[in-house]
Amino acid sequence: MVTKRRVGAPRSGAVRGKRKRAKPRKKGPYDDLKMEVAHELGLMGKVRRRGWAELTAAESGRIGGIMTRRLRDLGIVPMPARTDLAENPPKPK
Repeated sequence: MVTKRRVGAPRSGAVRGKRKRAKPRKKGPYDDLKMEVAHELGLMGKVRRRGWAELTAAESGRIGGIMTRRLRDLGIVPMPARTDLAENPPKPK
């Protein structure tokens, strides 16, 4: 006989209401610029309250676009997001 799980009941082994905290990470080379741009866009309050992961895709993209434009204007080439593409560029069709 198959036992049905109560609706809303935690799955076996799951602890309800506990979230894993993000591990603190080392400060990257562009973190100061990212913070500055987020502050200018009025997003620092949201980042402080909820963290970077809670930004929408549009907000994150706006920050990244402004950062890229500023770095390009300064003559700094932004680091590639994926290093495997730098080593193995896609073949043209």
